[in-house]
Amino acid sequence: IDNDESYDRRIDVRATLDPDTTFVSANENGKQTSRTVRWDDLRIDGDETLSLTLNVYSDRSIHDGDLIRLSVYVNGTLEDEEETEARF
Repeated sequence: IDNDESYDRRIDVRATLDPDTTFVSANENGKQTSRTVRWDDLRIDGDETLSLTLNVYSDRSIHDGDLIRLSVYVNGTLEDEEETEARF
């Protein structure tokens, strides 16, 4: 997450997991609630980048070539949406 401002900010981040994945872990004290992983009140310095890591594994219902989706929101606004093909 990039902070293009010259001042420090506090942000809340939400990542919505694909139904065919299961949460394993997250850095920066990310917490799972249902299909969402939450990072609350993170500090990001001015003109800096913050990297968050989210680990999931695919459920048995997913097959090679199926699409896995992840949506990321910062302070309630959609920041990024990724779609990746599962490869086994």
